Parts: sequence; structure tokens; C-alpha cells
Amino acid sequence: SEGNDEMYYGFFTGAMPDLNYDNPKVFEEIVEIGRFWLDDIGVDGLRMDAAKHIFRDQRALENHKFWVKFKEAMQAIKPDVYIVGEGWSDAKTTAPFSKGLSSLFNFDFSIEQTVKSGIISSSSVSAHSHVVSEDSSFVETLIQNQELFKQTNPDFTDAIFLSNHDQNRVASVLDNKKNKIKQAAAILLTLPGRPFIYYGEELGMLGVKPDENIREPFLWDAKEQDSYRTKCVVPSYTADSTLLSAEAK
Repeated sequence: SEGNDEMYYGFFTGAMPDLNYDNPKVFEEIVEIGRFWLDDIGVDGLRMDAAKHIFRDQRALENHKFWVKFKEAMQAIKPDVYIVGEGWSDAKTTAPFSKGLSSLFNFDFSIEQTVKSGIISSSSVSAHSHVVSEDSSFVETLIQNQELFKQTNPDFTDAIFLSNHDQNRVASVLDNKKNKIKQAAAILLTLPGRPFIYYGEELGMLGVKPDENIREPFLWDAKEQDSYRTKCVVPSYTADSTLLSAEAK
């Protein structure tokens, strides 16, 4: 690393080291971490970030096998464990991961961009800002994706969402237009699958990249009586003057 002679392997990003999952002892330690959260802490499920990057993309088959092995280990601890994975790619690429994951976040279409454009019966813009298909509607894309995943895992549950910690907040994408924000929420909560809500979406929090602007403190209550609010961040978008707190709502 810069400033000294120490080096580490970091293919996902140079800002952090990657673990050597070819080493069985590393996997054993990861299982123990899962055991801690499921057994000692008592959570019911796990959200696994960057699920397609355990090994390099060229080792996709080994990535798929890793998650099958991991899921089996977690089910031995908690039989009904729910594991949702983030695989930022199209459904064809991520479908094989459903062998070892209960759900995968659906990045193949964008609810907020569909609402923003007002086009649901023709092409929809995906989270990768490409057109899914000129002759594929929003609903058709959803059905095609679910059929693709269920071919790999009949028990698969789609993970639908509006935005996440890496994307501009949905209220900002929709220019803070309340009717469109409500429409996006209505679509999210009525689609088949399991909806995920990024914290702050329920308040209508605003935020546009860089990342610190889309991860600002949640407003639990009025500032003077909000003991839960993070104090180390000075927000640029979300403040008491522009947004009602959860308590006020």
C-alpha cells in the first residue's frame, strides 16, 4: 500500500483487500461469522454484498458453487435462513447465483426510471442505464426474469427495490414530485416478490452522488429530541427544514 512496503490482493477495489477463498480455513472463518449473526445475535437472514465477486468473473462457476456451499452451511445453523445477494448485472448473468441465494436484487429494470418516463408498456431503462429490449415491456421483463431464476431455483423469491446505497435516491431521480414518488412506491409494494426499502425512502429523503450524499442521517425525530440521529455527518440534502421526520409523519 502507499507509503510502505506492505501489499495485499485487491481485485474488487484497490481500497480494500480480498480474502483468499481458495483457502478452506478462510471459508471456515466466514461460516463462523455467519454463525455469530444467526445464532448468537439471532438475526433471521443475511444481505451479501457484491455476491458475484467472491472470485474473479472468469471464475463464475466457482462463484456459483461458493454460494451453494455457504447456503448449506447457514441452513445447518438456521434451516429457514434467508440470504439475499447483490449481483449488479443482468438476470442472465445473475440467475445461476440463485442456486445458493434465496433472493437476488433485481437490477435488470428500474421502477423509478419507468415512472419518470411514464412508459410502462414499451421499453424500460435498467439500473445499468441501458434499454432492456425495444419490444419488451416492464411487466414482460419482470416475468422473463422470474422464469429464468426459477429454472435454477424453484424456491427463488425476487428482491424488488427502488434504489440502494450506490444509487441516486429515488426522490431525487423523480425531481421530488410527490405523486411520482408515491406511484413508484405503489409499484414496488404490489409487484410479486419481496420488496426492499432503502432507509429514508419512506421519508422521501433526497440525495445525489457522491456516496456521502445518498447515505445521510435518517431523521427519526425533531433535531432537538432526536437521540438516534448521526451527528458526525453534515447533510447536504436531508434536513429538518426540508423533510418531516419519521416521528412527525
